[in-house]
Amino acid sequence: MRYEGVMNAYIKNSLLYIQDAENTEKKILNKIPFAGMFRWHVSGDIVSKAYFEMMVRIAKKRPNVLFMAFTKKFEIVNDWMDENGTLPKNLNMIFSHWIGETVPNPNNLPLSVVRFKKSENEHLEGLDLIECPSNDKDWDGSCSTCAICWKP
Repeated sequence: MRYEGVMNAYIKNSLLYIQDAENTEKKILNKIPFAGMFRWHVSGDIVSKAYFEMMVRIAKKRPNVLFMAFTKKFEIVNDWMDENGTLPKNLNMIFSHWIGETVPNPNNLPLSVVRFKKSENEHLEGLDLIECPSNDKDWDGSCSTCAICWKP
């Protein structure tokens, strides 16, 4: 299930990377400060193994930046970890999935689920999940004030 806007962003991001991978990496590095937090893919996902390798290289080149990404590309991350070991400490990959979906997670990475209604709580019992405070009346709408998703 994908919304049209998300699918269009995924296609656009994929094409930008595929058409000019080397310059894309340079452009991203130039935009990322030397300290702080950076979230990959507010809309979209990892487009290929090479793209994920770029994400890892960028995290290594910016050790004082906390990187975070939600992904449904479990196989890309799992395969990379099988071949290379652990992720950089400043790169937190969170496996995003639908309630009831089986997630291959041999490396015990953090999980998130899409929950549409509060009534779906019973399906979340027993899962090690951190809930986003976005529904909290005191939350200011800024992920940087919470930063819970950036902590590996």
